[in-house]
Amino acid sequence: FKDFKQGSNTINNVSISALYEDSKRQIWVGTNIGLFKFINNELIEVPLASRKFGDIEVSSIIESEDNRLFIGTYGHGIFVKEDDYINKFKLPNEINKISNLMFDSNDALWITHQNGLLRFYKNEFSSLPPIDGVSEDAVEGIIEDKEGSIWFTRYNGGLERLRDGIFKNYTTFEGLDDDKIHCIYEDEDSSKWIGTSNGLNHLKDGEFTYYNVDNGYLKGNLVRDVYRDTKGVLWIATYNGLTKYSLPYL
Repeated sequence: FKDFKQGSNTINNVSISALYEDSKRQIWVGTNIGLFKFINNELIEVPLASRKFGDIEVSSIIESEDNRLFIGTYGHGIFVKEDDYINKFKLPNEINKISNLMFDSNDALWITHQNGLLRFYKNEFSSLPPIDGVSEDAVEGIIEDKEGSIWFTRYNGGLERLRDGIFKNYTTFEGLDDDKIHCIYEDEDSSKWIGTSNGLNHLKDGEFTYYNVDNGYLKGNLVRDVYRDTKGVLWIATYNGLTKYSLPYL
């Protein structure tokens, strides 16, 4: 392991909330105090706005097909970096607490935020319809699966799938271990890994399997992120530490 530094000073007591490698293989780091970029093995801050705004918490980083960098923040909306210029991305209805950003296969931008979900396509915004109170619930994680369905996680309302304009909701009634969902990841076999406040859920062939502290799989039950690397290792980030398993294990 290596300690990375902000200029000449080691960053202490900083929460890392987003990591992204762009098309130029540049590494971007979103933190609770701003946006950083790896340059010569050092973390260099990339200011998003005037210091009069104080620290800006970066929650999500994504790149568009035309190589613009979209930076979601929790409290200051979205910034767009194009070459050496950074501009504010205009959002409707005073939406400023961004949880996640995603471009789908049609190059539409999906924005999860404190009150629901927005879609930006062909210069127009559309909000998620008020189905079962979805639009009034904070939405965090979002993915597009191999079939083109959009899956998103609701902080208090379980997991939602949008396919061909039809919503399907998964809650504890359908088999989840908790309705507070933080993240979702699609594996190579199209199964879904779902991080909740109570552990890790694996949805495969319509059935849920559970992994948590009690059955010895996790270091903490609040799962914030899941990812399988190119070697088949499943990485599970929890509030109490990081767990990893090889592909045959789970």
